[in-house]
This record gives sequence, C-alpha cells and structure tokens, in this order.
Amino acid sequence: MDLRRHSATFGRTETFLLSDVNKHMLWIPAGFGHGFRVVSETAHVTYKSTGFYSFADERTIAWDDPDLKIDWQLERSAHPLAKRQTRRALPRCGSLRVEMRILVFGASGMLGKDLLAAFSEDDVTGLSSQDADLRDVGSVLSKTQQAAA
Repeated sequence: MDLRRHSATFGRTETFLLSDVNKHMLWIPAGFGHGFRVVSETAHVTYKSTGFYSFADERTIAWDDPDLKIDWQLERSAHPLAKRQTRRALPRCGSLRVEMRILVFGASGMLGKDLLAAFSEDDVTGLSSQDADLRDVGSVLSKTQQAAA
C-alpha cells in the first residue's frame, strides 16, 4: 500500500502471490506498507532491509479496515484467530516432541494487541521494540524464555 501522502497513488494497494513454486520475491520501497496472508500449512518469511529498524518510523494499519477495501479472500469464520487453535503438537522426531508457542512481534501495535487478546496467555508471548532489540536474536530469545517461564 502506498502510504506516501503526496503520491498520485496514495492509498492504492497491490497483491502478489509468492510461493516456492513461482520463486518470486517482493521489494517494498520506502513509504509503502505491507502485510501478508499465509495460504499454506507452513511458511518461511524473510525480510531484508536497506537500514536498521526504526521504531520512530513504525506505523500500524488494521488489516481488516473496511475503508482499505483489501480482499484477503478470507471468510471470517475460517480465520485462525476465530478458531483459536493456538497450540498444535508437531510430529514426533524420535523421542522428541515439540509444542508450538506463538511469538507476536509488534505487540504494542493495534494488530499485536488484538493478537495477544485472542490467545491464551499460556500460548503466546508478545514483544515490542521496547521489550527487546529485534536486531539481537539473543535479546529476543532471552525475553521469550522469561515470558514463557
């Protein structure tokens, strides 16, 4: 979504299908917002940026804002939040059994707050840029482990 107020395309959105089959990637220029919907059972999302994360420049937009008219091709009842299926046992690997826990980055934003409210405290941990330096994996892991304990 073009968020540049003085742009001729301000507020315009584009959608793209990225997959392991088409091998496409997406570059999002400065001044644009982005969101994504995962349509498979699993997904790996990787971000590369042209600079360090800046909390002062962070903005949030409600993904389901009707004024945006974004067709997520999603029925409300089919959304994972509606089902509240937050814990799912992963397949066994030998004697190892793993349970999933949800980590919400941007927990102080509108979507982050909604996600935290939707899940049981036993299933989710929220982190904001004030909680941990998101560029430092050790900091994130430390805060996550503290919250899970």
